[in-house]
Amino acid sequence: MEFPTPYLDVYRAGGVDWNITIEPKSLPSLLKSSAQNYPDNVAIIFYDEKITCAQLDKYVKRVASALYEMGLRKGERVSLMLPNCPDFVISYYAVLTVGGIVVNTNPMYVEREIEYQVNDSGSKMIITLAGLYPRVKYIKPNTGLEKVILTSLSGRPADLPGDAVWLPDLYARNRPRWK
Repeated sequence: MEFPTPYLDVYRAGGVDWNITIEPKSLPSLLKSSAQNYPDNVAIIFYDEKITCAQLDKYVKRVASALYEMGLRKGERVSLMLPNCPDFVISYYAVLTVGGIVVNTNPMYVEREIEYQVNDSGSKMIITLAGLYPRVKYIKPNTGLEKVILTSLSGRPADLPGDAVWLPDLYARNRPRWK
């Protein structure tokens, strides 16, 4: 069965070149390009906070360097158990920058589901909300997790667990370039 494609006539009439070559680029390289070409453009708006392309690129580089210092290497997996927030975007690009593989983990998962996904994916690090830490603490002994990195939508908790790293600290200061 052949489907009608009237939209193709519109493209042809508009002079769309069907033989263009698109150079493959990584997502981190697209962010870097945006930061260089449009540094003051807003990349993220979260509630009343705005993060420009240049700021986002800076934060990503800092977190990538920190992840590398913590032992993340190309091809290794990092679980991101975060809602849609700036720290997800920063972490996502940082893992990709190092060459890691992002494992999206649903923040609504219960312990059994988190443990299964972490073990099935082989994640060695997890980045999550401080409020979800009890679930991670419960499953950590049964997994290969080496690092737990926490963040929050409402500020740093008064008592950060001893085995966890605070994500905003990672992008708040300069570090040596990861590579």
